[in-house]
Amino acid sequence: IVPKVLTRCLNVSKDQSINYDDMVWLPIAANLPVRKYDLLLVDEAQDLNRCQQQLALKASRRLILCGDDMQAIYGFAGADSDSLNKMRDILERREGGVKVLPLTVTRRCGKRIVQEAQSMVRDFTAHESNHEGHVYNLVREREGKQCDCGSVGVYNPDQCPKCNGLGIIKPSYRQIVSDNDMVICRVNAPLVSECFRFLAEGRKATIQGRNVAAGLINTITRQKATDANELRLKLQLWCDKKLTKELSKDNPSENRLMALSDKFDCLQVFVDGCETVQEVLDRINKVFTDDQDAPGIKLSSIHRAKGLESRRVFFLNGKDSPCPHPMAEQPWEVEQEENLWYVAVTRAIEELVHVV
Repeated sequence: IVPKVLTRCLNVSKDQSINYDDMVWLPIAANLPVRKYDLLLVDEAQDLNRCQQQLALKASRRLILCGDDMQAIYGFAGADSDSLNKMRDILERREGGVKVLPLTVTRRCGKRIVQEAQSMVRDFTAHESNHEGHVYNLVREREGKQCDCGSVGVYNPDQCPKCNGLGIIKPSYRQIVSDNDMVICRVNAPLVSECFRFLAEGRKATIQGRNVAAGLINTITRQKATDANELRLKLQLWCDKKLTKELSKDNPSENRLMALSDKFDCLQVFVDGCETVQEVLDRINKVFTDDQDAPGIKLSSIHRAKGLESRRVFFLNGKDSPCPHPMAEQPWEVEQEENLWYVAVTRAIEELVHVV
């Protein structure tokens, strides 16, 4: 049925409307004339899908593509994970050819943070003027023993910063994190739990992504539940049905399974402790935002954090939030999971804290 649907979509006169996808697809599919620019610059070119690639070529006489193939993380949404290489191959056959100018030096990340990222991207280097930077590990919850002098260490769990004695308490990241710090995670569910804990402590905290909130609210609304208990049961049935449908396919999508599991876990956290459906909706609207200047602690999935930065970043990478995600199986999925780790690490300007 797909060819019939695409043929029908080419005839926009029937409904007299087009959407944003049509604006990219129709000029290519219908071979429409487009304004041609002497010079067209495309940012984030590693995430172009095949149609966007063709539109960029069609609309330009000269083309500048800026991107980082190690930040290609939107394959699950239809992006071409090999976009930069394919565009280079096409441009090499164009009159004038192509010139590759490497951009491997960062002025954002501290030198120690860059060393961490080099385990994944070897040619990634820090500018000589960059801050030295810090990378260290903390735990979700407090553990260990207190030093005899009564001091509690922050950066070094093995040595007391006051008397150089051993056996101090290893603090949890929650004791260290403060306003304007960023907490990032591969999936959303742990972020919701952490955000609620911050709010319960009287601290300000928000999660990046109004579109995430819209998806959660839409799923809740469709259940038509009368109270939170009924909603919890219906969400379980909804999740089981979706999982069964995906797993029954000849080639189930690991990305869809990951997204579904994360969405269900998020919804469960929001429903927990509520009595009415409206309470659940109010909770969701309270914590999600697209305001990057919102006060307090900023929590974000790695996908939403792309393009953002913070002086100090806490990277949740424990048993419930592994990165790379173990469900990734296809080679391009594994590659994009590794890219996500690289994106997460390079959000930090001065301090990167792995929370395990």
